[in-house]
Amino acid sequence: MIGGANADVKGRVDAPLVAGTSNPGHTTLSAGGVARNVAESLAHLGVHTALVSVVGDDALGRFVLAHTAAAGVDIGAVRTVPGGATGTYAAILDVDGSLVAGVASMRVLDALTADMVRAHASLVRDARWVMLDANLSPATLTAALDLAARTSSAVAVDPVSVAKATRLMPVLHTDRPIALLTPNREELAAMIGAEALDDAELPDACRPLHARGVETVWVRLGVSGSVLCAADGRVSRIPTVPATDIADVTGAGDAALAGYLWATLRGHGAVAAARYGTAAALRTLHASGSADDHLDPDVLATLERTIPEAS
Repeated sequence: MIGGANADVKGRVDAPLVAGTSNPGHTTLSAGGVARNVAESLAHLGVHTALVSVVGDDALGRFVLAHTAAAGVDIGAVRTVPGGATGTYAAILDVDGSLVAGVASMRVLDALTADMVRAHASLVRDARWVMLDANLSPATLTAALDLAARTSSAVAVDPVSVAKATRLMPVLHTDRPIALLTPNREELAAMIGAEALDDAELPDACRPLHARGVETVWVRLGVSGSVLCAADGRVSRIPTVPATDIADVTGAGDAALAGYLWATLRGHGAVAAARYGTAAALRTLHASGSADDHLDPDVLATLERTIPEAS
C-alpha cells in the first residue's frame, strides 16, 4: 500500500447539527489515511501487507506508527520526516454518523517522492496487489505505476476525494494498466469533467477510464450500493443492506477496497469480491476507529452472505 498515513480527529454531535455555533458531542482520535486503512484491514484479514508512507517526527506520528504496527502491518517502509507534522484529517459527523465536513492537512506527503517509491521497488515487484491512493503527487503516482507495469503485480487506485481525483486523469495511460479504480459518483464526475452523473450515465462515464488502461471501475454509491463497470462492457450492480446504529462513516470505503482485494486473493471474481468489499464496509460503519480492529475472515464471510445478489 502506498499513500496516506495520518491521524483522524473526529467530532460527532449528540443532536442534529446546528451550523454556526458550538454543538455538544464527543471527539475521537484514531489512526487513518486511505492507504494505511486499507493496509490495516488487510492485515486483520490475514494478508501480509506492507505500507509505504511518511509521518512527522511528532506524537501523532508515533501514535499512527504504533497502532499500524500493532495491527500487523509491515511499517519498515514508512519514513519519519524530521521536523515534519504528521498528516491529519479532521471530520465533523452528524448525529447519524454521516459526514458533514472534513479537512485534510497532508503536506507531509510531499516527502513521499518518486525516488522514495523507487527505493522500495522490491515491495512493488513482490506484491500481488499494489494499492495507491491519490494523496500521492502526480509524479509519485506515475513512478509507482511505472514500477508496477514492469511486474506481474495488479494495481488498485483510490481517488480519495473530489479534489484529489482530478490529479489521476493525467497519469492514466494504457502503458500503466490499472486493474481496479474505486471512485464514488462525485469523484468519477470530477475525473471526466462532468458536473453530475445519474445512475444510467455511470457505464458511459467509465469508458474514458477504460480507454486509458483501467480494467474495472467500481463506483461506490453509498446506501444505493455500487456499480462495477468492466472494460469489456459488463456492468454489475452490487446492492447493499440498510445500516443502522452507524458509529462513523470514516474508512468504510477503505474497508470495501480491502475486502475486495482479500477476496480476489482467495480466487473470487470481481462481482463476488465487490460483495465481500460491501460486507467489509458495512462492518466498519460500526467501528469507532477508521478501521475495524475486529474484522476477520469469519466475520466477513458471515456478513457477505447477507448481501443480496448482484444484478
